[in-house]
Amino acid sequence: LDFFFPAAVTRGETVTVTASGKLEPWPLEAWVNRPGLEMKATKDKGKFKVTVSADARGGLYLVRLHNAAGASVLKSLVVGELPQLLEKEPNNRQAEAQVLAESATVNGKLEKGGDIDQYSITLKKGERLVAVVQANQVLGAPMDTIIQLTDPRGFILEQNDDERLLDPMIVYSAPADGVYTVRVFAFPLTPNSTIGFAGAKNFVYRLTMT
Repeated sequence: LDFFFPAAVTRGETVTVTASGKLEPWPLEAWVNRPGLEMKATKDKGKFKVTVSADARGGLYLVRLHNAAGASVLKSLVVGELPQLLEKEPNNRQAEAQVLAESATVNGKLEKGGDIDQYSITLKKGERLVAVVQANQVLGAPMDTIIQLTDPRGFILEQNDDERLLDPMIVYSAPADGVYTVRVFAFPLTPNSTIGFAGAKNFVYRLTMT
């Protein structure tokens, strides 16, 4: 078991989550370390129907897939406290940035080399934006993530790399009304000779903007 996508679910909902890895033979059963979240394999290989109870506690849930032959390593699923959104491509350029109308968490992937994901939010003067990425530390993604905050003209106002170990965070008070954009990109967890931004199917992240 390599990862789940999306990596987060919302209490009181039933959604489909895809597990990636060598999942043979299908179907598999799922063990969860906390009550409130149930997972059942569907007929489609790798896909689980995930039901979250209305009174489930928010936070990290650890999941292990298993059958008669053995069990997988533990992987994380998160029950989010905010609305959970999926990344919408294309969003590489600032003009294509996915718009967030309110505080929310976006579940996304940097799927290939050179991928940059951009998200915009409207701020009023004096409002404080907190932008936080969960990737390596919580989800185990093999990436060293960087985030940038740009103003409406595209100028970089803030950049962060390792605020919380290998995961970044930005806290910024808007000096004026406007549409601000957060960029997400990454380098590989293990440095190599490649010059450029990294990406892969397992470069999964959660970006929370409030």
